[in-house]
Amino acid sequence: MPAGGDRRAWPWSPRELVLGGSAAPPRSFLYGQVSLYSKSHKHQCGGTVVASDMVLTAAHCRDFFNTTEVGKHNKDDPNNREQLQIFTSLEKIPHPKYEEEMYRFDVMLVKLDRQIEDVEPVRLNSIHRVPMHPSVLTLIGW
Repeated sequence: MPAGGDRRAWPWSPRELVLGGSAAPPRSFLYGQVSLYSKSHKHQCGGTVVASDMVLTAAHCRDFFNTTEVGKHNKDDPNNREQLQIFTSLEKIPHPKYEEEMYRFDVMLVKLDRQIEDVEPVRLNSIHRVPMHPSVLTLIGW
């Protein structure tokens, strides 16, 4: 649940969330995963690098973070500091049709204060039938 126990940003029941999974070895996925942090330095939401200075996340996260961290493999490991890049947001751009009450179009772009180094943005599939083989999808994040 987001900081302060605000239920408006956590409307789903557990059966609607992605649960389980396993830890991936460091650098086993090419694409940049990010952690969005509050002023009290607590992980609030995840995101994905979609351009050298842009992150895609959920629009309902807009008010819950002020720092974006890229390059962490284990967010609880203090030894990750040398790989970590820390950014501030220049702009938070929710989907123009985002509906806070129903969480429809719950996506947002975050423009960072500078370019991310040594991280590959996610590649979007250009094939119209996306995905062609849904059984081979992998979901990454925290």
